[in-house]
Amino acid sequence: MHLFALNENGELIEVQAAKRNIDYRCLECQSLVRKRGGEEVQEHFWHLHPRKDCNLSNKSLSHLQTQILLQRLLGSKEAILECRFPAISRIADVAWRSEKIIFEVQLSPITAKEVQSRNSDYATLGWQVVWILHTKRFGKRKVTAAEKAL
Repeated sequence: MHLFALNENGELIEVQAAKRNIDYRCLECQSLVRKRGGEEVQEHFWHLHPRKDCNLSNKSLSHLQTQILLQRLLGSKEAILECRFPAISRIADVAWRSEKIIFEVQLSPITAKEVQSRNSDYATLGWQVVWILHTKRFGKRKVTAAEKAL
């Protein structure tokens, strides 16, 4: 589930501003997505042709709610959700512009190598990463490799 896509001009659009039955592009994989949801289901974009390799299509509601909470706490003008960094081929969960801080919300498994790679990539642009690890997966009795790396 994701809340942002690209319109026909390549501009970022929030799901609330999108129209039904119009094709948009996924931020990550560039595949066609459309708006759905409503009174009983949160509005979101869905892939017309699901792709297992697209991380955005696999984001849970908990992940999205955490991103939205961060944006509310930091201010919508300062905190950008799904912020693209084309120079390093990354999309940050939340980017806090004035402080140059990236917030990565992690609910799914991740390798220590990927953690280090993201940290390194953002550092090349002068950004620092703050990781938010969800208790569904992290903080358990057995420490994961990603937790050790952090």
